[in-house]
Formats: sequence, C-alpha cells, structure tokens
Amino acid sequence: MQFRAFKFLASLVPLTPCPSDLVEEVERVARGSPGPGSREVLDVGCCGGALGAHLIERGFQVTGVDWDAYYLSKARERGYARVIEADLTRPLSQIQDGSFPIVMASEVLEHIPAGALEALLSELRRVCRGHLVVTAPNRDHLLCKAVDFCFFERGWLDLFHMGRHCQQFSPAGLRALLEKAGFSVERSTLRLGGSNIMLTARKR
Repeated sequence: MQFRAFKFLASLVPLTPCPSDLVEEVERVARGSPGPGSREVLDVGCCGGALGAHLIERGFQVTGVDWDAYYLSKARERGYARVIEADLTRPLSQIQDGSFPIVMASEVLEHIPAGALEALLSELRRVCRGHLVVTAPNRDHLLCKAVDFCFFERGWLDLFHMGRHCQQFSPAGLRALLEKAGFSVERSTLRLGGSNIMLTARKR
C-alpha cells in the first residue's frame, strides 16, 4: 500500500545525493555546446522535480519523465516545462528522436530490471542529441551495500513508491554499459567519498 504522506515527503528533496555537483555538471555540458535549445534537459525518473528545480533556477527548460502521476504533479508545480507519465521499461513513444541536447538519469538505472535496461538505454540514446549525465550508487562501496541491505532489499522504500534496486553498478561496469549502448564516456567521477558514481557521456 502506498501512502500519500510518504510520497509527499519523497517529493520534497532530490533523490540524488548532493545535487549541487550534478547541477554544475549539467551546466558545464550546456556551456560546452552553446546554441539554440542548449539549455533544454530531459530529467528521466524525475520524481517530484526537486532536482530539476535547481536547473530551472539557472534558466534551464526541464521536461520530466516519471511513472507516478503524483510526483509529476509536483514537478509541474516546480516549473517543469512539460511532464510525461511513462513506464521506463517501455519505449518513450511521446518523445521524438534527438529532442534533447542533455538527458539526465539520476539514481534511475539501478531501479530498472535487467531485461529492460538495454532497451531503456537505447531509448535514452534515441531521444538524446548530445550528452547523457548519469548517477548511480557504487556497488563497491560499503555504504551502498549497507543501504541496499537495510532498505531496498527489505522494501522499506516501497512506502515512497521508489521501487527496489534491480541492478548494482561498479564505475567500470556502468561505463561499459553506456559504451555498449552507443555513448562515449567523457567524464567519470566518484562522489560522496566514493559511494556514488557520476558519468557524462556523448552520443555517438
């Protein structure tokens, strides 16, 4: 059973740890590719839009995708230009090829079942015309192992309709996954003392 009060709490804060460095990375990518539409971002798995709100404050135009209508309503309230309700295990048919210069998937890929992950990355490549910025927990870090064991494996975060972790990534494994999907990884960063991975990749 899902509780609206818990959803409200989850929508208040960015699900990505320490969003400031992620926002700075998106800003850096946009500065490197100036031109019309260069500050348009697709926020995949946007939840309540707390992360995208930081980008909107900097003049970005953000479109959010999530599978939960309540979270999307909160993203719309935060100023998202467009919100799209979609199951990320299915094609993003509402979005045209090459629509966004920057696609952001923060704390998302680990929630996608193994059988659907390759298809999602193919869709992200299709709708992207520039860069993909990804963050995910680092499976090699003790903190991430503890969080998975204490929360995700026991389903506590299902109360927030956040789902469980279906995947675990090492930095090298996540890089290889993006390269296989048709991206060239340009930057790889470990955040929060190594517990979180951030990769920036260009569409090939």
